Amino acid sequence: MDAPAPIALVTGAGRGIGRAIAERLSRAGLRVALTARSDSREQARQALAGRQPIGRLITPDEVAAAVWFCIGNGALTGQGINVDGGAVQS
Repeated sequence: MDAPAPIALVTGAGRGIGRAIAERLSRAGLRVALTARSDSREQARQALAGRQPIGRLITPDEVAAAVWFCIGNGALTGQGINVDGGAVQS
């Protein structure tokens, strides 16, 4: 079974450099999660949103909330545990 494609988060993907980067990463085979704050180019935003795993574009506020959760939660230490064939390695 093939490994899933890496995922890239592109902020400012509604236009300009952010959009160009998102399109290039997508053509390179990455799964791309997009954020955009501009309401212009509504058709482009709808087309991009439809191609996302969650079916919509996330907002910068949602990204900030996720980051705040990660840094404010004592249970998330950043420590990684390697699992190899069912055996836990540290």
